[in-house]
Amino acid sequence: MAKGDHIKVKKVVRLKKPVRLKTIGYWHHGIDCGDGTVIHFRHGLIKRTSMQYFLGRRRRKGIVVRHRYSFPADKVVARAEMCLGRKGYNLLFNNCEHFAHWCKTGRKRSKQVNKAVYRAGTAATTTAVGISVGLGPAAVIGVAGYGIAKRSGITRQMKKIGRQISRLKKKL
Repeated sequence: MAKGDHIKVKKVVRLKKPVRLKTIGYWHHGIDCGDGTVIHFRHGLIKRTSMQYFLGRRRRKGIVVRHRYSFPADKVVARAEMCLGRKGYNLLFNNCEHFAHWCKTGRKRSKQVNKAVYRAGTAATTTAVGISVGLGPAAVIGVAGYGIAKRSGITRQMKKIGRQISRLKKKL
């Protein structure tokens, strides 16, 4: 890792008992300042912290995020420093990944948010199609839940579901 790098580290949130999942993982993003510190969102505020603090107690390995286009390292760090102390965290529109991506490229983007929105849209589409062909609520929920749970091959599953629905329509 070097000055001006967009870095990310895997974080884990432990959930309380009523929830079936025990943990949820996500990527936390920041900008490496090159002096052993990182600028990132922390508790809704853009802060500069030590690299050790950013990586966490378990000292997870930071990963450098590559971009096709990016500003020079000095400009990236200057953009990040310009934002120190700012508030305005929003999970969907202004999170740590949006911030780091903006510092590096000038555009606010978040792959994590895009994936989550895509998965939610896939579940909603599956549910709507299932209801339109008259599948029972249990079948619709089962199919939608399966589509979300499957991390890879969502499009493959959607094609398979589409073929099944076409067969059902022909029988009707």
